[in-house]
Amino acid sequence: MTTGCWNYAETIHQPKNNMSMNPYLKLVGHLRIPALTILMAAACMGAKVEYVGSEGVEAERKIFSWRNPADPKEMDSDGDNIYGSLGYLLFATAADEPDAKLQSYSETRDPLSSDGNSGGGSFTTLIAMPPSFILKSLQQNRVFAYNYAKADDPQSSDAPPIILGMAGVANLAKGATAEVLSISFTEDRADFRLGIMARSASDADGIDVIALAAGDSSAEATASGAGGKLMIYFFDVTEIKKDDVVTLAIGKDASAAGQSNALYYGIIIDEVSR
Repeated sequence: MTTGCWNYAETIHQPKNNMSMNPYLKLVGHLRIPALTILMAAACMGAKVEYVGSEGVEAERKIFSWRNPADPKEMDSDGDNIYGSLGYLLFATAADEPDAKLQSYSETRDPLSSDGNSGGGSFTTLIAMPPSFILKSLQQNRVFAYNYAKADDPQSSDAPPIILGMAGVANLAKGATAEVLSISFTEDRADFRLGIMARSASDADGIDVIALAAGDSSAEATASGAGGKLMIYFFDVTEIKKDDVVTLAIGKDASAAGQSNALYYGIIIDEVSR
């Protein structure tokens, strides 16, 4: 049995002296095969992914108001005007405290692990996912934090904004891509929209390639934005079956300027209303 597919095999015993009894056996009767196995199979389709668009925050220091329903969200897929209603992953976040001297922080570790520290403060990776979503780091092995984008704190609507950190692959060769994160599923799932948050393509810590794959289905975003803008690239993931795996890959164009770090802020997930 293959997950997301069906296979059916039936063995038909062939009479030695009367091959005309079974219409299937007329086709092979001259081969004098004593038994014939008929295999009926449907192609394994698995989950499908489709790139549906992007949205950006105009200025780097403007607060990304992703949790406030009063602010318009053109790519919201479930109608509540909130991003990340189904789940989110935010790397190496820090409190936005005016008196804190936030020092640059970089560490080689699994970005999905919870906490990190530097001389200027502590950093926490925030993860809220449905129980059936299993996240796994692939090639991502580095966490970065400093004065990146500000965003609503998803843990409390009354809390001050948080400063987002980033994760990914350090010193990735320009022109190459790296598979950084996979999501597998412990049960069949309703369709959802996955947003990948990153800095604009023109930024030193930005990415030019954002690609999603699931089985035989794949899609790639067109990187955009300028001046350190926070960009969100949205993909619809549909027809999800138990044990399907969705893989995120990121990278930089061969002609990209600046550092070769391929980094992203995290992901947000919403149901797709049909």
